[in-house]
Amino acid sequence: MSAVEKQKEGRKTPKSTTQNTMPDCFLVYYPTEKLRAIQKYSIKKGVDLEENVATLMDALYKKLVPKEVREYIEESEDFKAKEP
Repeated sequence: MSAVEKQKEGRKTPKSTTQNTMPDCFLVYYPTEKLRAIQKYSIKKGVDLEENVATLMDALYKKLVPKEVREYIEESEDFKAKEP
């Protein structure tokens, strides 16, 4: 089994800062050799690649989305979580 297959086999849903919503998925194009190197060394170092990407996305979200909008989204999610 290749390193990439091992990485895929152990895949789990990344943690998110918003626990009440289902994660969405998107496609990112990245140079093949660079991606292979990231996959190889993340496995070697025992680093969860998907969790790290989710952390980076959370940082981008906080950097780009205005605080008022983030608060509105969080309030909406809290309301949805309390609905029967």
